[in-house]
Amino acid sequence: AGQLGVPKGEILKFTESIAEIASVTGLTVEATAEGMARLANIFKIPFPEVERLGSMVNALENASTASAGQLIDMIQRMGVSGKNLGLTASQIGGIAAALVDMGVSGEVASTAMDQVFTQQADLSIGEWKDLITVDAVGAMNLWIKKFSELDQFGQVAAIKQLGLDGTKVTEVILSLGQAQDKVNAFMKIGTEAYTENTSVQKEFKTMMEGVGSQVKVLRDSLEAIAIELGEKLLPFISSVIATIKDWADRFRTLDEDTKTLIITVTAIGGGITALTGFVLLFIPRVYETATAL
Repeated sequence: AGQLGVPKGEILKFTESIAEIASVTGLTVEATAEGMARLANIFKIPFPEVERLGSMVNALENASTASAGQLIDMIQRMGVSGKNLGLTASQIGGIAAALVDMGVSGEVASTAMDQVFTQQADLSIGEWKDLITVDAVGAMNLWIKKFSELDQFGQVAAIKQLGLDGTKVTEVILSLGQAQDKVNAFMKIGTEAYTENTSVQKEFKTMMEGVGSQVKVLRDSLEAIAIELGEKLLPFISSVIATIKDWADRFRTLDEDTKTLIITVTAIGGGITALTGFVLLFIPRVYETATAL
């Protein structure tokens, strides 16, 4: 968690939230932690409140054909440009869910909308600039509506004028134009879920009623701890590995008589073997046992 930019005083709450979100969405703890941390950084959301992001993603996953992993990835891809336009994480999540529902691939949709958001944010034409400032969603919807009303030649001209990337962008914009009601509905679902912050909590509580789910929660919690512990131990483990590698390199350069002498002394003493065995075998077994539960 520390490597993700989570302050030390907020790591415990962040870890607890990540374990719950992972349990509910079915994502791995590592993927959940990385995704939530990136979204929190993009949208300037305090780390103790990442569960709100989790509730938003979970609610949209339940309401659409988009998976939690798709939603997190798409919101990340569109996040910076969308935020610059004035959109929230929940509103961008609603757009992502609608596009997946319309059959648009996540990568194509994210790339196209990132371009659209960037161009819209850069426009500074009188009433348009004022509208973006007051109502970014309304401005985006109006732009998409006007674009959809153009004939094919007008759409091509508009795309070229804005410097956008042709056919794929046009298809994505037209898909949004055909699904405005769905977009607005998903935006509402995401925004309400983020505000209420109960989606993850309710499903987590329900899951805890089953023994199998409790085992998964335990596994996710242990994995979250293992990730944090791994960050602490990594410098030590790396140092030990580097030392052992150095010993091995030097050993290979020795003559056969010297090698035989060293092996005999090591076998008698046993200390180096025990220490090396502990580092290389015991620590990985602890992690494997935790993740295998």
